[in-house]
Amino acid sequence: MTLERDRLQAQCAEATDLDLARILTVDRSDAVEALVQEATRELERRQLTVETILNRVQVRVGAADAADATIAQACSLISDSVPLHAVAAVSHALDETMVLQREGWGWVFHHYDGDNYGDSYLIEEDERAVEVLDSFLRMQPWQPLAGDPDHIDNWETLAHTEEAQVVVEAAQRLTAAGIIHLVRSPLFTPEGDSHVSLLVPQPDKEAAEEALGISRRSLRQLKKEAQALAKTQNRQAELEVYEQLARIDPSNGAVHYNHGVVHLEMDHPEEALLCFLEAAAPTLGHLPEKPEPPLPALPVRPIL
Repeated sequence: MTLERDRLQAQCAEATDLDLARILTVDRSDAVEALVQEATRELERRQLTVETILNRVQVRVGAADAADATIAQACSLISDSVPLHAVAAVSHALDETMVLQREGWGWVFHHYDGDNYGDSYLIEEDERAVEVLDSFLRMQPWQPLAGDPDHIDNWETLAHTEEAQVVVEAAQRLTAAGIIHLVRSPLFTPEGDSHVSLLVPQPDKEAAEEALGISRRSLRQLKKEAQALAKTQNRQAELEVYEQLARIDPSNGAVHYNHGVVHLEMDHPEEALLCFLEAAAPTLGHLPEKPEPPLPALPVRPIL
């Protein structure tokens, strides 16, 4: 027993402050009691506490550089004075990060382990949001407080545009209708992609479209109008229709492709290429920062 205690004592003496804090928090349920006791004694010898070690976090607000903060300072980011759609990232010493995003209905917490996105959590009340963040930063069980996990990649895109005000106004209407939603800013997109997106959970898509006045009927009507205009020489009117369609039916590759064809016919090669890349985005990945103009060929419009 003495040999085992000597071994554990040596192990803890060589451990970093953070290693000791890990033993007493996230690894505690898997650690033998003798190791927990020795880690506690080693912290006492160093005149440290777990709370002192963990009370060093990093906060990054928007695109600003990260700054050191206390847990209390990090939790103060959760406030009704925070602008809508603002984003902040809070990281603790074990390289886990919680990205906080305020929407009109509440908060979205995106959890990352290192650079790997895990899940998102929808939290309507500020008080519970503070409780979740505080537990996360203290390395205490926080998932039960956060509720059921969600995955934003499974949400539906209602709008995808570089016109941020269009998305902001649509988000306001969804808030008024009581519909959960998320504005994805360029902070979440690859470098060079300045699109802003409006996302909703799959089950809420129909209600969200109704709240925004986007119906299947209106889409069909716009598509018929676009097809009719394609037979005329009124390219400006056709372009305006496709700009509407691109905003309200952003996942339709044919819309973006035809949008590009119209730009090409109007001698807008750079705008055309952006539309063609948007149409191919699911297979090409993110858009290049400075795309080259396409060759001046006139592709045939596919059926919408």
